[in-house]
Amino acid sequence: MVCSPGFFPLSFSCVSALEYHRSFFPTAMQSLRERLGDPMGASPELTQAQVKSDQAKEKVRSLKQAVGEVMLKQLAQQAKTAASVAELTRSSGLGEFPSPTASTPDLSVGGQARTAANVRTVLRKHDQKMGKLDEELAAIEDSLQTAIDDEQHYHAALEAKAAAHIEQREAETVAYMRRMENDRLFQLARSFDSLVPSLQPPVPHSSALLVATNTNGATLGTESRESIAGASERTKTPEQEQPALPSDAKSAVVPTGVKSDADAAAFYHEAAKHGHAPAQLELGRMYLTGRGQFGALPKEAFRWIHKAADLQLPAAQLDLGLLYDRGVGCTASPEQAASCFRQAGEQGNSDGARLLAEKLMQGVGGEKREAGFWMHAAAKAGDVDA
Repeated sequence: MVCSPGFFPLSFSCVSALEYHRSFFPTAMQSLRERLGDPMGASPELTQAQVKSDQAKEKVRSLKQAVGEVMLKQLAQQAKTAASVAELTRSSGLGEFPSPTASTPDLSVGGQARTAANVRTVLRKHDQKMGKLDEELAAIEDSLQTAIDDEQHYHAALEAKAAAHIEQREAETVAYMRRMENDRLFQLARSFDSLVPSLQPPVPHSSALLVATNTNGATLGTESRESIAGASERTKTPEQEQPALPSDAKSAVVPTGVKSDADAAAFYHEAAKHGHAPAQLELGRMYLTGRGQFGALPKEAFRWIHKAADLQLPAAQLDLGLLYDRGVGCTASPEQAASCFRQAGEQGNSDGARLLAEKLMQGVGGEKREAGFWMHAAAKAGDVDA
């Protein structure tokens, strides 16, 4: 036996089952990663942000290319103008290197004036063309600056969405693994539960108050059920009554199938505290009936069954209604009981539908004329007492 101070002892088979449970998750995590694939994929918002960012980058690239092309045009225009001016001066014999084919230079005042006029014409056209290229370049540079700003904006938006998406996927992965772990713990608990003959899912409409059983699985009589419903409160605190799993287990063996309600309670509690509704319900039922070495603790039973009912588990809603109806672990409230029966009945629980019909006929929880509808719903769902 492995003991933890203040908690129930756990059998070797329970410790082995825990290690088997732990050894399951590295493989499960790898399977999950393969199933999820690319953590950045499958997000329309992220894909749209990526497209906008890529488009902005492409626009910046094309505008930078356009700037380069205009600047090349300017250089070409300057070279062309310089060549034209040089040709004019050479042909007139006024240049530093006169053209060998040029005719006798016209050094008269009129000849020089014509050459000067031709040069001014070339320079004027040059200035006009360069002005247009400057305007074109300025417009492109303005567009480029806007495009750069847009690119930075879209890139920042992409990074933010990517970070949020990755965080969401990580949270989903953690939640998925938590659900897998809770399901595994629940199945391990049921493998030790003396009331469960095999690893089968719980009966959807079963109720610890409708059918109270002892640790050997035998059905208790009316007097025993009434004694459970009227169980006195314990003075021991709930923290002292909650089982704990060992942290120093070494073996990794498949569960042996040996029944131990104390071990079952430990696994139920481990899954229940992480929000596993069926485990919360079964743990509450253990507190209610005193199984698992708890002794009857109605308030703890009410607390855990209430948690399971809040998670919309029909069987838990039914049990919670019965607790409210009989004042077990809480102040009796027929109206709250009827509300819980209604929630269970709306999810197809035949017992909940029938008990709601009975409450309605008593004038509790709604109008009496509704009773026929709910009794018919219970019969349709297979309730033989409806």
